[in-house]
Amino acid sequence: MTKPSIMTDRILQRYLDQEPDRLDNAIMKLFEGHAIDWKTPPGLDRLDAGQKWKGLEHLREGGMIRKAWETAWPSDVEYPSWNLVARIRLGKSGCWEWLLLHAVSSFAELRGRCPVRSGTNHARIKQLMADAKTKVKAPSAADWLNGYYEYARHLAVRSFLTSQKSCGRMAFVFFTRPEDGEAMNNNDIPSLSEWEVELENAGQHLGLTGASAVECRIRRLFLPAGVTAHGRRNQKDVNEPTQEVKQLA
Repeated sequence: MTKPSIMTDRILQRYLDQEPDRLDNAIMKLFEGHAIDWKTPPGLDRLDAGQKWKGLEHLREGGMIRKAWETAWPSDVEYPSWNLVARIRLGKSGCWEWLLLHAVSSFAELRGRCPVRSGTNHARIKQLMADAKTKVKAPSAADWLNGYYEYARHLAVRSFLTSQKSCGRMAFVFFTRPEDGEAMNNNDIPSLSEWEVELENAGQHLGLTGASAVECRIRRLFLPAGVTAHGRRNQKDVNEPTQEVKQLA
């Protein structure tokens, strides 16, 4: 069985290699942007969906916001990571903002629980999550450390940036299989309707309201996977248009 995150990397890389304009246009339409400039990961000379950006390493090393983040999140606990990072030009003024993109192709990539169960590191993550819940107007009792931890910790990054008065956008990309198609492999890539149910459950679990300043900077994008576990195009997806839903996370 292919690990879900590896499957996601393969699908996203196919977009980067074979349909870069489709991805660019979908993202710009999502944010009403005018241009997008993808950044290559550190040490590479090309875009690589499998080479993740960790935490806030796209920001200047030694800068105030990056230093504050590295103080808030324990260095020996895995950072939230991003498949792609870009600068996107927005609005009538044409200002450029950072865009963090996290792609998933399975429910497992949203779920999970905090790997640290006690001690100082657990307390630091718990505090960061508590601050995020306040920012998104979620109930304090909402459990961000269990159930949908992977989703929650990425939301917590955008919340942290908002608390630092840092502009920027975040996109969650959800890869889908056709509604009437069979699962592409044993990872069971969800259909659009299955993703909608899962995200509704996640929102209820995390206590998301859709009314916060944090969520206003986050968008969801649904794209057909279009490949199998062996990297072949799924013929049912070849002519399927990009599925886009512009809404709060």
